[in-house]
Amino acid sequence: MSLAARIGVVRNVAAGAAVSYGGRWVAARPSRIATIPLGYADGVPRTEPMAERGQLSVCGRRVSVAGAVCMDLLMGDVTDVPEARAGDEVTLFGDDPTAWDLADWAGTNAWQVLTGVGSRIPRVYVEDGRTVGIASPFLPAAAGDAKLRRRGEA
Repeated sequence: MSLAARIGVVRNVAAGAAVSYGGRWVAARPSRIATIPLGYADGVPRTEPMAERGQLSVCGRRVSVAGAVCMDLLMGDVTDVPEARAGDEVTLFGDDPTAWDLADWAGTNAWQVLTGVGSRIPRVYVEDGRTVGIASPFLPAAAGDAKLRRRGEA
């Protein structure tokens, strides 16, 4: 199981700029901050340890969470990943980092991380490296399939 999203926007911030709720993260240097559309409503732990030690994978590299996790968003410091752009995939947990890594950073356990993924997150089912189905509350319902779509179906 993995949880990923795409960067919504990357912004440059000056040294001393505050980011996220209460300005809890302050840029120590000119920085690039990526905004990712995942938040505590999606199951991202909103804890002090997560704000202080949390990490994400962007372009195959670990970056720090920048500030508190918001309801629908979180921010990552991509200053040291100059190739990071809007649309790039960000992994919250999966192969690297794992749900166990995320749980350690957030001060919780992996089972809470795994079961906490919110219902508005689409479930993409993969078998042998290919998508075999998608379940989402946002897909129009087809007769009898409980909003599950298989590749190739309308």
